[in-house]
Amino acid sequence: EMIGQVKMERIQNAVSAIISRHDILRSAFTLEQGVPVQTVLPCVNVKIDTISCTEDAWQNQALAFRKPFDLANPPLMRFAVLHTTNTDRNFILFDAHHMVIDGTSSAAFTEEFVRLYNVEALPENKYQYIDYVNWENKRKDTPEYESDMAYWVSQFNPMPVPLAWIDDSKRANSIGRGNTLFYATDSKLKQSLENYAGKHQVTLFSVLLSAYAMTISSLANADELVIGVPASNRLHHHTLSMMGNFVNSMPIRIDTPTERKISALVKSVFDTTTEALNHQSCPYENIVK
Repeated sequence: EMIGQVKMERIQNAVSAIISRHDILRSAFTLEQGVPVQTVLPCVNVKIDTISCTEDAWQNQALAFRKPFDLANPPLMRFAVLHTTNTDRNFILFDAHHMVIDGTSSAAFTEEFVRLYNVEALPENKYQYIDYVNWENKRKDTPEYESDMAYWVSQFNPMPVPLAWIDDSKRANSIGRGNTLFYATDSKLKQSLENYAGKHQVTLFSVLLSAYAMTISSLANADELVIGVPASNRLHHHTLSMMGNFVNSMPIRIDTPTERKISALVKSVFDTTTEALNHQSCPYENIVK
C-alpha cells in the first residue's frame, strides 16, 4: 500500500530493473518433443496497468486481477497500481506464477522494489537461479545427498497404512477442486498457544501442526499420518535474495494414538520436524519414487 501521490515512472523503472536482474523472471517454459524447456530471454516488456475504484471495492478488484498465465510468454507476473478514488490510498497489485517465484522470493522482490523506487542502488547479482539448479543436480552424486535419502527411507520403513479417507471422485457433483477456509483467532488464544509452546520448549508451528494432525487423525480414524510441510530450501545465504521457486515439501510422519499425551505428541512433532529440516534439500519427487 502507498499513501499519497504515486510516481508511475519510478514504479515502471523499478519493476523493469528487477526483471532485468533475475534471469528466472525472463524465462519462457515450453515443450519440445514432449520435453519441458526453459528459455531465458534477453529482455521482456513489462506493462504496469492502472485501476481506479472506490475504497470499498478495491478487494474485489484485486481478486479479479488474478488470471492464468501463458508459460511461453514471460514475464510470468503482472502488475497494476490500484487507486481508490475517494481516498489517497494506492495499492500495488502483484500476481506471479509459482514456477518463477515463491514466498521468500516475494519478500526479496518487495525489498528490491522499495529500494529501487526510492532510487537506491542494489548490490550486484552474483548468482542466478540456474546456478542453484546446477548445484542441486551435482549434489545427487555426493555423500550428503545419500545421507539425506537414507534419512527419508528410514522414515518410511515400514510404509504407513493409507488413510480410509473420503474419495471425492465418488461424489455425484464433484468438480475436482479444493477450497481454502480462513479462520482468525483472537489475541488471547494466540497468546495461550505461544505460552504453551514456550513452556514445552517447542515452536508455535509444532503446536499447530500437532493440533491439525489430531483433527485429521480423528476424522480418518488413523493412528498415524503423513503430512506435507513446506520448507524454504534456502540453506545457503546467497539464495536468500534470489528469485525462483526453491520451496520443497517434506513428508512428516506423525504417530497420533488416542492414548498418547498431547505434550508428548507436540514434543515428538517438534523433534521430527526439526530433524527433517536438516534434510530438506532432498527433492520431494525423489523421496516418493
